[in-house]
Amino acid sequence: MNDNEGLNETEGFVENVLDDLIYEAAEDSNDGPLAPGPVLIEMAARALARMVLHYDFSPDETIKLAAGRFATILHEQVERLDARLPADLRLVE
Repeated sequence: MNDNEGLNETEGFVENVLDDLIYEAAEDSNDGPLAPGPVLIEMAARALARMVLHYDFSPDETIKLAAGRFATILHEQVERLDARLPADLRLVE
């Protein structure tokens, strides 16, 4: 077992839960469907606040970790998209 195995399991679980929450927000709102953007931003803000208030991370450390993780996820998604595009449409870094 490698060190990332538990993290990968947790990441998959969290993604599934987020997908379920987004679906429920879009389908079950009494006032019509909610846009997923504000829902995700609210959940991310609450998770970051929880890191500071409950897990004793400093605000600066929390921001740095979140920004680093965001950049990594975005880069991975761009690579996946790029791999599916025809050669003449690939993204250039």
